[in-house]
Amino acid sequence: MQTSPSPRERPSRLRSLLFCLVLGVLSIVSAEVVSGSNRFPFLNPMGWLITYPVYLLHTVFLAGILVRIQRTSWRSFLFAGAIFALYETYIMKVLWDPFWSPEFALMFAGISWSHFVMLITWWHPLMAFVFPILLAEMFLVRDPVFLAGLPAWLKGKLAAPRSRKLLAAVVLVFFGVCAVVGQPPWLGLVALASYGILILFLFWLWRKANFHQRFSVEDLLPGRVGLTVCAILLAALYGLATPTIMPERLPGPLGHITVIALYALFIVFIALDRPAASDALDPALRRYPLASLRPLWLGLSLALLAGLPLTLLGPFTVFIYLFHWWIISPVCGLPLYFAAFVCAL
Repeated sequence: MQTSPSPRERPSRLRSLLFCLVLGVLSIVSAEVVSGSNRFPFLNPMGWLITYPVYLLHTVFLAGILVRIQRTSWRSFLFAGAIFALYETYIMKVLWDPFWSPEFALMFAGISWSHFVMLITWWHPLMAFVFPILLAEMFLVRDPVFLAGLPAWLKGKLAAPRSRKLLAAVVLVFFGVCAVVGQPPWLGLVALASYGILILFLFWLWRKANFHQRFSVEDLLPGRVGLTVCAILLAALYGLATPTIMPERLPGPLGHITVIALYALFIVFIALDRPAASDALDPALRRYPLASLRPLWLGLSLALLAGLPLTLLGPFTVFIYLFHWWIISPVCGLPLYFAAFVCAL
């Protein structure tokens, strides 16, 4: 059993910055590499200039805000993830004028609601925001905050060895299957393996310095000054990207009104939500941070093994894409957010 050291040690700004940079890597890899949307985001200038800053700044800023206002429940976690995902409007314009799978667009009030379901209530909240932060809390910090805000039934699953392993296996097989979508399929597994090894190396360096036993996520996320800097950088990013990235896809007034209303909806529900209760004696939390990186090595291996046979599908991996985006995302995403809205009230 691991115990938290005392007294509490505060990290230097450099250590906090390094943690935030690692969070950004986790976010971009989970969202872009796993989906096959951008298999090697760090090998092109736009990856450094736009894509990585988008994932880094949103993850760090929104997680920092939730911690500072004590809204770390799973409900607020999801609402903040949806706010993150709405970058698909002013930066990428996907919701307003889908440039991928436009044949599936269901346009109403200026946005595509089918793409809204896929991106705003499913992929980006979970893969770009929730999963990276939970993974960091499992391996990189002490005194987990967001893990403590998970539903009681899910924490119970994480506390039981058999159900924990089953849940992890399902998630990792899902990663491996998603990675092969696109052409050529084998390149997706190469990307997943490459960035998986990079993440393992970064985790090893962090834990080698024993930072995972010294600092909590609350310590490492930016404070008032850091959040102000993040807000300024995000404003600059939106100000640069909105008029320069595919400006011809900007909508009329109705599209802007709908998106602003969505921002307001998620912000209001974060404000209405109750602060998450934390129990230091919760058996699901006392095991974190995990004692070794062995589960990550095994998890990466499982994901690659799950995707390997599917590389033989070649162009038929499109059926995996269709099944995931157009069946799994509404079946899972919509009930998840419905439950969050109901519970928040």
